[in-house]
Amino acid sequence: MAAEGDEVPLSEGMPVENEDGIALGRLSALLVEEDEEQAEFFLLDAKGTERLVPFEAILGVGDGVLIVDIPAENVDRFPKLAKDAEPTDDEMQLAYDVFDSGASDSDDSDDEESSDDGL
Repeated sequence: MAAEGDEVPLSEGMPVENEDGIALGRLSALLVEEDEEQAEFFLLDAKGTERLVPFEAILGVGDGVLIVDIPAENVDRFPKLAKDAEPTDDEMQLAYDVFDSGASDSDDSDDEESSDDGL
């Protein structure tokens, strides 16, 4: 992996894995505000769906693979973006909330909301 502070080129289509070596998808795009120099978010193409992920989730690059701090079970919790759509403020906040929750909330999912355990 590159040393901290080293700039490593990121390219569309590069594979994305988590620290455990689990393939999460591919880098679809980096999102940079016009008045900024660094990306704030990136788009993760996970199973054909673009997910908005905070740039701070990136740990580094190793052997041409982007390594991120995202448990595999959390990928589907990041907001979906339509092709070529600009993320809304709510989507950006949700992306940060999901990332900040880390593995501690990894057992929660939208599917469990409809569960009627013991009712």
